[in-house]
Amino acid sequence: MTDPTSLPNFMPPAAEQHPLRDAVVAALQEDGLLAEVDADGDVAYKVQGHQLFARCLEGEIPMMRVFGQWAIEEDLDVDELKALQASNVINAQTLFVKTSVAQNMLSSAVDNLVVPGADLKTLLPMSTNFVIQAVGAWHQIVTGQVPEDGSAPEGSQPQA
Repeated sequence: MTDPTSLPNFMPPAAEQHPLRDAVVAALQEDGLLAEVDADGDVAYKVQGHQLFARCLEGEIPMMRVFGQWAIEEDLDVDELKALQASNVINAQTLFVKTSVAQNMLSSAVDNLVVPGADLKTLLPMSTNFVIQAVGAWHQIVTGQVPEDGSAPEGSQPQA
């Protein structure tokens, strides 16, 4: 008879699995980018000098958030209301990108449901570009390069 206080001889638990995160790292590396998992468990990578991240949420329908954060420099001379209004313009005019401003930081993110068979080699660059373009558009609005409503400046439209 076995000792009832002894633990049964179970197999050791499998290492924590992250299939989406592993696929994201592989897709970025195939595109020639250095992609590493950071201390928070996000995939960190750089594009055009921008530090970006992909946060992967494993589950029945996996989700991936591609995002970045940028410090709003003091020499930009933008007040909080103008920064928030510019963020609101971006959010109102785009379907995929969310921008926010908090504690002198601009955040830009794209959330994706990653259905089985999703093409990460297309989804990642597309999401990355949306994030970077939103930051550029935000900057143009707060610096007055485009009107605060996000419309093109007068005279910048091609003539028919």
